Amino acid sequence: MKTKPESGDLKDLLASRWGVTERQVYNRAQELANRASIKTSEAIWILAAQNQINLTKYLPPEVVDRVRNLLLQIPAPARIAPALPGKVRQAPKTPPKEFVVAKEFKGSDPILPAKIFAEVREMAAIYPLLYVLENSVREFLRRIVDARLGAPWWTTTAQSKIKDKILDRMSDDKKHAWHQRRGSHPIDYLDFSELALVVKNNEALFVPDFLPSVQWFEQFVLEAYKSRCVVCHMNPLEEDNIADVKLKIRKWQKHVNEKQDALPPVVQAKAGTI
Repeated sequence: MKTKPESGDLKDLLASRWGVTERQVYNRAQELANRASIKTSEAIWILAAQNQINLTKYLPPEVVDRVRNLLLQIPAPARIAPALPGKVRQAPKTPPKEFVVAKEFKGSDPILPAKIFAEVREMAAIYPLLYVLENSVREFLRRIVDARLGAPWWTTTAQSKIKDKILDRMSDDKKHAWHQRRGSHPIDYLDFSELALVVKNNEALFVPDFLPSVQWFEQFVLEAYKSRCVVCHMNPLEEDNIADVKLKIRKWQKHVNEKQDALPPVVQAKAGTI
């Protein structure tokens, strides 16, 4: 029977699997620990689990349960491939920006069933992915329309359907001035599904320089929007849809990485333009 977690064994196994030194494994674990506000030993357990190492062979059951809870809150990074002799990896043009969600969820409710609290933890790992995906799509479109049409594009060239929605929602913000505004840019006043209209009505701005086709973008947004609605209406996603969300964000990140050099810089809006 195991009496204590054997992080040393896992560190040695990770070093062997990655083709690096134990010190390099420790440094990676320490970096994760600092970002996620956890212990270095816990970070080693998480790295092992993310690399398909069976923790039940090395850790007591209660520690394995602890790791499983942490995994729901900490997105898995790209795995380290084994080092290949004579082959040197080229560094990316810009350092990748990472996000880590590692907060404890505490609370109680006298009438909710236990399954709701299990869903809370599971969906807490999915919401950040949807949040990053949607905001990345908005930023992608915003840079293009602002650079090519000018910051007040929505008052001049936008289709009336888009313009009316933006104006109505801005008006609603003014009525409820006690609450924060919906956003700081006109594109924030469109629902996620409505972003496809921006591309469809300005196809020449986006296709083929930034998007493969209008249809591709419409389908991508529609599928992501379906999952977004489930989570934002406080319901759990099924396993297949969770996998689809993770695949969607990987596809979008790959697309942005390929287009980022051609993407216009941020245009600073003038005061009073929204």
